[in-house]
Amino acid sequence: MIKNIKIKEVENCNEKKEISRDVLCDLPEWFENEKAIKNYIEKSCKMPFICGFIGDKPVAFIVLNKTSDETCEIFVMGVKKDFQRLGIGKLVYEKFEQLARNLEFSYVQVKTVASGYYKEYDLTNKFYQAMGFAKLEILKDLWDEQNPCQIYIKCLC
Repeated sequence: MIKNIKIKEVENCNEKKEISRDVLCDLPEWFENEKAIKNYIEKSCKMPFICGFIGDKPVAFIVLNKTSDETCEIFVMGVKKDFQRLGIGKLVYEKFEQLARNLEFSYVQVKTVASGYYKEYDLTNKFYQAMGFAKLEILKDLWDEQNPCQIYIKCLC
């Protein structure tokens, strides 16, 4: 396990942009579409944003988006490749869930590419399942045929 991990909410818009750009650009296997990356960066600036730091270096982040009065979603999440599978993603997610509960959401959802299409997303799916998410449904036409959208849900009650 890595030492000197700090998990904290970031409020400064420019800092959010720098962190999200830095982390997402380190993950081309997950985030290869430049237009999508720009969208995540711009929209994340306006949402609750949690970051994982090792020392002063940001290595992970997660963004909360309100989708209804009862439900929020993981809008985007990333952990730099060199820091994956070390428990940092779990710590960032736990802080996200604490924030969602404090904001009185009852449910959290996340969308990702369904298992069986890309090894990277197979790992992503395993992560969400390990965090207690359940499969809700697969939307085959939300993105495209090569990227069927798996929706996961979790009750925060």
